[in-house]
Amino acid sequence: LGPIDLVCANAGVIVPGSILEVNRQDIDFIFGVNVWGIVNVCRPYVRKLRASGGGEANGYALLTGSEHSLSNPAYLRGAPLHLYNMTKHAVLSIGESLRAELGEDGFGVSVLCPGPVDSGLSEKSEAQRPGRYGPQGEVDFSKVDPSALENLGSLYISADRAAEIALAGMGAGAFIIPTHSFEKDDVDARYAEALEGFALLE
Repeated sequence: LGPIDLVCANAGVIVPGSILEVNRQDIDFIFGVNVWGIVNVCRPYVRKLRASGGGEANGYALLTGSEHSLSNPAYLRGAPLHLYNMTKHAVLSIGESLRAELGEDGFGVSVLCPGPVDSGLSEKSEAQRPGRYGPQGEVDFSKVDPSALENLGSLYISADRAAEIALAGMGAGAFIIPTHSFEKDDVDARYAEALEGFALLE
């Protein structure tokens, strides 16, 4: 179909459950989409992007991660979304690897890390789930602060708004592109814990 100047790897599903209790079929399903889906887009199309040159800007790869790529979000920490956290951390790592490989040649790589977006993720995850895996479990919100759940609905942005933020971030050359300012609180908390660990070496 000709040269490529932008690759968007956007595959994603959500599967609830504790890593200690979830069955192997759930692990295979979510890793098959969230990790291998990204890899299976990047391997042929980022290679073609590199071969195409992408014009003056050389080309760009945009991977869709999540706020879960950056942390285990505090307001949802009581809900067992362990597999989702694992796969979205992997997307961030894939982006870092591609940036290291492509950056010196002038190709851009960004990881979109959206908070709540009205994308129909839960419904589409169930619809795409292979029938042989059986029904998908419900997210257990019983240990989540009720006030956080009440506030959750007000945090959602439209998919169009998320796309606008992604394009603006790419235009600015940002590697990590968050969609909600509150994500910084969790990033700061994780960084503080890392500093505490390093302080033990002094």
